[in-house]
Amino acid sequence: MSIHNEIYEIKQKIHGRINHPYMSEKVDQPSISEDKIFFLKLFIEESIKGVDYKETYLVATMLMQIAMDTHDQVPEQLASEAFHKQQLTVLAGDLYSGLFYEGLAQLEDVSLIQALAGAVREMNERKMTVYHNQFHKLEDLLCEVREIESMLIKKVAEYFQMPDIVEIMSDWLLIKRLQVESEHNHQKDFSPHLTFTLGEERLSLGGKVRPLIHEKTKELTSKVYEQVQNLHNDHIKGKLLEWFHGLPSQEILLEEG
Repeated sequence: MSIHNEIYEIKQKIHGRINHPYMSEKVDQPSISEDKIFFLKLFIEESIKGVDYKETYLVATMLMQIAMDTHDQVPEQLASEAFHKQQLTVLAGDLYSGLFYEGLAQLEDVSLIQALAGAVREMNERKMTVYHNQFHKLEDLLCEVREIESMLIKKVAEYFQMPDIVEIMSDWLLIKRLQVESEHNHQKDFSPHLTFTLGEERLSLGGKVRPLIHEKTKELTSKVYEQVQNLHNDHIKGKLLEWFHGLPSQEILLEEG
């Protein structure tokens, strides 16, 4: 089975865990990042050998990620007719968070719970920095976004003592976040789809935002490819290239030499 089919199967299992008939009807279904599943799978499988509960670590961590993403969907202000949906979205996030703790409780892994709890705290602090600060340089904003996007997965990598590909993972997840910006926002310089704002109101770059993001994406893609080629672990390098080569939007990355 290809790595992409494996990731898809895990994604379907996660969907099964979070499926709740009433919530599914009333609240938008959360987006589940296949890239984050891939990196978690890579970190965990390279670190834990010969046990049956590796997938529990992966699914539990993704449940916490989904919980965080779901809470981010709650707007600061809503019309009264949308208040009920707001409440349900908060409850959905709490539900996913509870499923995370339930999963790790089965493993009795207090250390990982503490590490991920610390990651959640730091993510929230960084989100407040993004929400309440005026960024005059795109690079400063993207530095914060990069940390937010990769924080939970990075803590898992550190927990399992696999720091070698953290930079690759962090850059890759930022690339994917910038692709979301591009795909969901063809007419504006900012996107409410994201948890951060790239508009003139919050980023003093005017109409230069879009070309700067495009250029940054190309720069990061080249950087990731170079980092992968320089890895000494051929097994991990092969896994990364297999994943990247199967993604239809990565033509730049696939150009070798």
